[in-house]
Amino acid sequence: MPIASKTALQAALDEQVLVHTQNGFTTYTGTSSDDVINGSYKRDHLFGGAGNDTLNGLGGNDHVLVGGAGVDTLTGSAVNRGSVTFVFTSLTDSYANAEGSHSDLITGFSPYDRLDLTALGLERIGNGHNGDLAVSYDAATDITYLRSLDKDASGNFFEVRLAGDFQGQLSTYNFALRHDGTAGNDTLDYSFSTKQYALNGLDGDDTLTGGKFTNVLDGGAGADHLIGNSGYDTFLYHQLSDSFVNDASGVTSVDLISNFNLFRGDVLDVSALGFTGLGDGYNGTLNYTYDKTAGHFVAQSFEADAQGNRFKVYIDQDYRHGNVAYQDADGFIFAGDNYSDEANQTLTGTPTFDTLYAGSDGGILIGGGAGDALTGRTGVDTFRYLDSSDSVQGAADLITDFDVTQDKIDVAALGYTGLGDGHDGTLKLVYDTDLHRTYLKDYDLNAEGQRFEIALEGGYTRTFTAANLVVASTVSTAEHVPDAPIELVGVAPSDIHAA
Repeated sequence: MPIASKTALQAALDEQVLVHTQNGFTTYTGTSSDDVINGSYKRDHLFGGAGNDTLNGLGGNDHVLVGGAGVDTLTGSAVNRGSVTFVFTSLTDSYANAEGSHSDLITGFSPYDRLDLTALGLERIGNGHNGDLAVSYDAATDITYLRSLDKDASGNFFEVRLAGDFQGQLSTYNFALRHDGTAGNDTLDYSFSTKQYALNGLDGDDTLTGGKFTNVLDGGAGADHLIGNSGYDTFLYHQLSDSFVNDASGVTSVDLISNFNLFRGDVLDVSALGFTGLGDGYNGTLNYTYDKTAGHFVAQSFEADAQGNRFKVYIDQDYRHGNVAYQDADGFIFAGDNYSDEANQTLTGTPTFDTLYAGSDGGILIGGGAGDALTGRTGVDTFRYLDSSDSVQGAADLITDFDVTQDKIDVAALGYTGLGDGHDGTLKLVYDTDLHRTYLKDYDLNAEGQRFEIALEGGYTRTFTAANLVVASTVSTAEHVPDAPIELVGVAPSDIHAA
């Protein structure tokens, strides 16, 4: 289990380290005091915040440690195995001046770890000037100093300390590299690179392609095309105008993110925009759904700023057939403590075949069409249908592990009113004895000449009730199935009533 400990001072101030666990990674956010944060054995994002913090990612892979302000102690992967990226976003995160050193100490730095100093314009070893870092070693303390000798207006210069002797051992592999575009339309293609890059499109309609490993893609203003690769990719948004629509003026400047792989661990970082989670698109949430007209997933807010702009981004997800129980929210880094009830979170499929699994706490599965395989687990699961073409005869979804004591099928958006004979807005229960499956069938054709139909693995004709349906209008909840006859097809197995 993840561990997040507090000092006595923090306890006195009633401050807490916020821990948000998602399937792909865990985010730990520290307080304004001195935190001791121990992560987990998965991919973690540890944010120390203010104070003299101690951050330890333990033994997972591709940890991101952000000490923030204060003199922090950060642990690298030589102690924990895996790899760690140490991110510094401000000069005052780790610095020195004429008064002395105020720099972070990194222990256990390994050849596989990286320093992300792209926000400071630093990315290589050299003479300490113009983006270079000078290296010096103090044998008495066994500490290597990395310094930029270019001072700011206050006389501060960047400095970070590495425990051990790293003279002659650091290369560009150990640094995140940065490539900035121009005010025009740029194409930054690093698809064959094995180095870690931060790509910044700036203005213009840019096309950015990440490298094979961890990348940060920041399109900036304009309608950008951001293309992920085989590593962990972060798609970063600083302000609402980076990707927006204006309904009043008709102006649109919407990014398209391609090759986004939720199952690999890609994320959209919208924390700077203040969004706190997925929802209905209001009250600081983003609405997330598949837009069949546009042919993309879309994440958007329905609340406009003072200029009438509202955030919107298109997403093409790659590989929707993982056997891990991810949810849509696992693809985002939100602002603050964005923990929410997992059973109310969605996992949305495409119009093509998807294999979707509910998490142990449950969730809402939206297959989206083409005969999906949907699996519920121990939690409260809801299987939601938004269009009558989502599951039809000949290409019906197959739901497994349906628990009649708590799970539901949500057909409210389709206008169904309950169980019945399969006509006039009702669904009929039909049991196939050969396949040992129970079907919910509509015998009336939709506008495309198809019949809506869902299959459940097992026999549910004696146990499935109106209480297992979420319907369009209020109907009485029956203890048993309605009086409409149950249709049986095929040859009955030895136990046709098994649930």
